[in-house]
Amino acid sequence: MFSVPRSKDDAYAACIGYAAFIEDPVANPRPTASGKFEIYSPTVRDMFASTTRENGVASATPVWQPILDGYEGSFSNWETKEKGQYPYVVYNPHYLRRSHSTFDNVGWLRNAWAHPVYISAQDARQKGIADGDTVELSSSEASGRVAVKVTERLKPGVLFLPTHYGSTSPYLTRAQGFGLNMMDFIPLHLEPAVGSTMSQEVAVTVRKVED
Repeated sequence: MFSVPRSKDDAYAACIGYAAFIEDPVANPRPTASGKFEIYSPTVRDMFASTTRENGVASATPVWQPILDGYEGSFSNWETKEKGQYPYVVYNPHYLRRSHSTFDNVGWLRNAWAHPVYISAQDARQKGIADGDTVELSSSEASGRVAVKVTERLKPGVLFLPTHYGSTSPYLTRAQGFGLNMMDFIPLHLEPAVGSTMSQEVAVTVRKVED
């Protein structure tokens, strides 16, 4: 925890984002076609016009686009909310133990925080899963086994798997392959205009491993 002493007239008080533009937008235009902040962007419109999207949605204004193979993909019928082949959604937020796979070579951090998949208490009861059991996660792309942690802090239908990019790197000399790498479970969908990819959630199944 860091604390920075502040005063009324310190340097931070004078730091106002885009101050010159706010003061005189004509003399200090933004680097856009209109010289302003653009909600509707002709540049984005023209860029999108030459691309093809898997979900068929393209807009020059900010709009909600359903995430392929994410929450919406966990339903076979979105209107009736009937769950499909992969009825759970797993997310991969950051975790106290590491940043992605950085610090995963530190043994005492691994001892302090395990690498389980978290499941809601309601889902665990329905599937006969107890804290510490081994479960198998499966998506359209991969399957993997991992210990489970039961919690009341997740809503039913949602799983939490700590982010673990790079877990197969040979440079992780003492932690290679430790836990599950969520990226293995996510189908590759690239946004053709800007190159971004879906990497935060995916629809999966979960079952208790009996053997």
